[in-house]
Amino acid sequence: MSEKISQSLKRQVRGEVLQDEKTLTRYATDMSIYEVRPLAVVVPRDLEDVVAAARFAREEGIPLTPRGGGSGTAWRCPGAWHHLGAPQR
Repeated sequence: MSEKISQSLKRQVRGEVLQDEKTLTRYATDMSIYEVRPLAVVVPRDLEDVVAAARFAREEGIPLTPRGGGSGTAWRCPGAWHHLGAPQR
């Protein structure tokens, strides 16, 4: 992901926008055998962050893949661009 897009996304959400190697590797797969490395991971703070991240992805034409606990075995989780993790409590 370009630095410009990354910085723009970080201004849109109050939660975290992660792009470090460890996070991207961890979110590249669920419990299935498939692996698709995201370009970034968004960890929203609240519903407003979820809406902001979804709006940003739509406006930029970037696929968004919601993610739960990552325990699925049917490859419903890995996505091409970024994951939207569960809000932090």
